[in-house]
Amino acid sequence: MSDSTPETLSLESIYPDPDLPLPILIIVTPADPSSNTPVQWKLSWQVAITDTGDQVQRQLYITPDDGTPKILTTVISPTHPQDHVVIKSLGLSDRRLIEVLATGPVGSFLKSPDGKWDSERWLKVLLVGAHKRGLFTHHEWTSATKSASEIS
Repeated sequence: MSDSTPETLSLESIYPDPDLPLPILIIVTPADPSSNTPVQWKLSWQVAITDTGDQVQRQLYITPDDGTPKILTTVISPTHPQDHVVIKSLGLSDRRLIEVLATGPVGSFLKSPDGKWDSERWLKVLLVGAHKRGLFTHHEWTSATKSASEIS
């Protein structure tokens, strides 16, 4: 008989990112009070719907205090809709490349004058990197960011 306790399952293991094209979204949400802007920009895609109708999303964003890139799978209730813009659909391998780009180094020029990190500028730099690798056309990412800026 084993003394080990069962591992806690993560959302990523319960709802893995499927190997099929999914719409890539720019989500604009109210920012953390410590942020220098009223909104937080995130890149996201829906990986599943729960039995209760909640959306399971993969989200990429930075923290406003230190600019740390975050990638997480989270559950979003349909009672809390998120303003978003669709860029285009990407397959699993392209989404994995975006995650690699998102966790790469970001320059200090992404800080605002008060020293806080700017999620909008970070996301635009991420999209430029994705464009350079052929994931988005210039028109796709610039049109989407323009529409997202109208949300904020």
